Amino acid sequence: METGGDSNAGEPCQDQEECFASNTFAACFYEDPDGWPGGHCTTFCSSHSECGAGKSCIAFDGGSFCMRSCESTRDCRPGYSCTPLSTGDACYPSCTSDDNCSNGLRCNRDSGLCEP
Repeated sequence: METGGDSNAGEPCQDQEECFASNTFAACFYEDPDGWPGGHCTTFCSSHSECGAGKSCIAFDGGSFCMRSCESTRDCRPGYSCTPLSTGDACYPSCTSDDNCSNGLRCNRDSGLCEP
C-alpha cells in the first residue's frame, strides 16, 4: 500500500459511494444504525502516513481506521468531540448518555466525552 494517501475521512456521508481513498477501500460509518452523526467517511489503515494530512490511523472496534485528527473539540464537526483514543486524539461521536460509553465509563454531557 502506498503512503501519504488522500481520502475524505472524517467527512459526512449518507452512502458509501460518497467516500473515497486514493490507496485503499473507503467506507461510510452510518448515523443509523452505527451512531455516527451525519455519517463518517473512513478507510482502513495500518499507519498514520496512509491517512493523509489532518488524519490519523486510530485502532478501535477490531480494526484501524483513518479519522480526522484534533487538538480540541473545535477541530471537529457538530456531534463529535476530540476524544483520546488508542493511537491518538480523533473526532469521535459525542456521548449523550452513559449507554454510549463502555468499560464502566460515564458520559460527561458537557464535553461529550466518556470519562471514569
